[in-house]
Amino acid sequence: MMTPKVRSAKPGDLQAITSIYAHAVVHGTASYEYDPPSLAEMTARYNALVQAGFPYLVAVHEEGDGDGRLIGYAYAAPFARARPIASRPRTRSTLRRTHRARASDACC
Repeated sequence: MMTPKVRSAKPGDLQAITSIYAHAVVHGTASYEYDPPSLAEMTARYNALVQAGFPYLVAVHEEGDGDGRLIGYAYAAPFARARPIASRPRTRSTLRRTHRARASDACC
């Protein structure tokens, strides 16, 4: 069994990230979205977080000299709440894996 490698996400990862999230939206219960966002929307979200200095990571199975097969992603973002509980800044984090990685316990 290969151990996944974690690295910073890059724009070239966004198609795979969009597919992973779409599966989570359609088949999962952890998202508040009803319809999977488009690649353009996921790209805008990625750009906003990275430009604001938040971490955006991917887990990959390395294969040869390439970047490997992306099997999951994680990011941190500001936590938005209608009425803040306290005045200090808050963040939230998200971790998603491909449904294949989850089924085979190949990740995490």
